[in-house]
Amino acid sequence: MKSLVGDTVVSRGKVSVQFGPKKIPRTPRSYLKEVRNATERKLCQDIVQRVVRNRHTDDVSGLVTERELEELSAGSELPLLDRQTIRSLSMMSFRQRKVACQKLANALSVTNFAHEMNKSLDVLTTLSQNPNLPNHRREEINRKRTALKDSVEMTLELSYQKETPLNRVLSQINEQGMELQQDSTRRAVGLDAARTNSRRTYQLFMDCSDGHMCGGK
Repeated sequence: MKSLVGDTVVSRGKVSVQFGPKKIPRTPRSYLKEVRNATERKLCQDIVQRVVRNRHTDDVSGLVTERELEELSAGSELPLLDRQTIRSLSMMSFRQRKVACQKLANALSVTNFAHEMNKSLDVLTTLSQNPNLPNHRREEINRKRTALKDSVEMTLELSYQKETPLNRVLSQINEQGMELQQDSTRRAVGLDAARTNSRRTYQLFMDCSDGHMCGGK
């Protein structure tokens, strides 16, 4: 929050505005970009690729921890993502997975960004109501809150116009994952049936009970 609105500091008769460790202000738009890049790296390049490399493993819980799911849902009380969705992504072809994972990362980022910005606005609202602050400080905080709120709303409006909502992205990925899983199951069943038929045919032609097929007299 400090990096977004700054903190007015009076020291030795001079007034300055501090913006945290980076010492430069950040806009909601630039912050959303940072969140999006970090989410895509964590989800697509780390977690999903880990599951792809271990696709033979049925137990995804051993590959993806609860903490990782919570980190991807940083702004929500409940995880926005589950292991089944990650499994669905891992079953896609490389190109399908790249597009779908990027969509999911973008949708997660917008959702988490909205939660974080709401928290910042709530903090500013609480500060502006502090009776121990002088009037000019409360007015300053109110101005900062209004400016931040307007900027956040504009950023979210532009994002919602470009990005697919999170619930729709999750639904699309899981539907496609279910189809791929069913196809994989059908192929496995077909392969087992073919092997069974092959064994039966072999046993039929190599039946030695009549003494002819095995070279007997």
